[in-house]
Amino acid sequence: MRIIAPISALVAQHGRTILARFALLRDKSYFFSPGGSVVAFVVEGRVALALGDPIGSPEDLAPTIHAFDLYCMYHDWQVAWYQIQENTRSIYQRAGLQTMPIGQEALVDLTTFSLKGKAAQDWRSAINRFGKLGFCRSVAWGADVGWFQRTRLTQGSAG
Repeated sequence: MRIIAPISALVAQHGRTILARFALLRDKSYFFSPGGSVVAFVVEGRVALALGDPIGSPEDLAPTIHAFDLYCMYHDWQVAWYQIQENTRSIYQRAGLQTMPIGQEALVDLTTFSLKGKAAQDWRSAINRFGKLGFCRSVAWGADVGWFQRTRLTQGSAG
């Protein structure tokens, strides 16, 4: 049985990044900390890959990291945290975990974004190259995506 409602409430109240919403996808397992936070993760082999920072109150971040680490040790899993926030990195380091930057979230203000002008020439060129290779782009809001399209997107993103 899935426990999405309490996780959805935590994401709504404490989700600090776009990534937090991915905790609601069905491929995740969940660890609930004694302080009420949740860690969304997947296990591949002997690695528990946590998706972003724990979702919950900021005061519960360090205790949740520690509790999840103990949970993973109990199951004989190595733990990896993917896409933690820069402002929380020191908490992981104090917990004895090594950190390394891999990438960062890009946020675009759609009210001011434009592909016009010299500054966007490289973007326009890349879009045109992809078009010549047979790729297409479109924008669809969640409510406008039908069942068939959603199924194809889900299958495509699963690899």
